[in-house]
Amino acid sequence: MSLPKYATPLCLDLKASRIFLVILCFMHGGAILVLLIVPVSGWLSILFILLIVLNLYLQINLYIRMNTKKSIVRLVWLEGQQWKIFDRCGDSVEGVLLGQSYLHAGLVVLRFKTAAKERRVAIIFIDSVTAESHRKLRVRLRMQVCS
Repeated sequence: MSLPKYATPLCLDLKASRIFLVILCFMHGGAILVLLIVPVSGWLSILFILLIVLNLYLQINLYIRMNTKKSIVRLVWLEGQQWKIFDRCGDSVEGVLLGQSYLHAGLVVLRFKTAAKERRVAIIFIDSVTAESHRKLRVRLRMQVCS
C-alpha cells in the first residue's frame, strides 16, 4: 500500500541509544562470563574473549557511535516499501523494506535491500528517535502490514 498523496515522507534522524548500549554490554559481558565458566584451554579462552571484545567494539562503532561508513544516520520513508537510507558519509541509497522486519513498542528493526542487492539493517530503539517519530513509524508500519 502506498502512502496517501497528502502524507509527508517520514524522516527519522537516528541518534545513539543508551538502551542498546546497555544491552550490548550485558550480552557481551555474559558471553565472557560463560567462557570463563566453561572449561576451555587458556589460550583458546583468551582468543575467544578477544573476539568477543572486538565484536563489542565493532557493534558500538556501527550502532551506537555511528562512525562507520555502514552506519545509518537517517531514514526517509518515501512511499510504499521505498525508503531512502543515509549513511555517516552523507551518501544516500534507496532501499526496499523487507518483510522480515520486527515491530515492537520499544524496538523496531527494519531490514532493507538496496538496488545493489546489499542488505542493510536499522535498529531503532525508543530512545534512538523522538517519541513522536517512533510512534508514527510504528503506526505506519502496522497500517502497511494490515493492508
